[in-house]
Amino acid sequence: RDLSGDGLPVTFFGHLTSAPLGPATLAVLTNATLIVGCSLRIGPERFTVSGEMIEWRASGNRRDDIEALTRRMVERMEHDIAEAPDQWFGAFQPFWKETTA
Repeated sequence: RDLSGDGLPVTFFGHLTSAPLGPATLAVLTNATLIVGCSLRIGPERFTVSGEMIEWRASGNRRDDIEALTRRMVERMEHDIAEAPDQWFGAFQPFWKETTA
């Protein structure tokens, strides 16, 4: 979640919000693979955990790389949340710009 509100404007589940640039910035500056993790409850005190590697190649423009990687991260999060939206913790906090006062 972009707590400061100065991240990258993105569309998330069809609504405008802003995504934090930190994860992608760290990946680009260190030439690392970004991993988006997901933990789902499958029973009482039982969970399944997965991670998706979001690989990328440097284009020579760090800002473009960071923005593209951030968008791919948000797309993966959308995919994971859509699998079990009832388990998404973020649903209990203001996330979209039109829902914040």
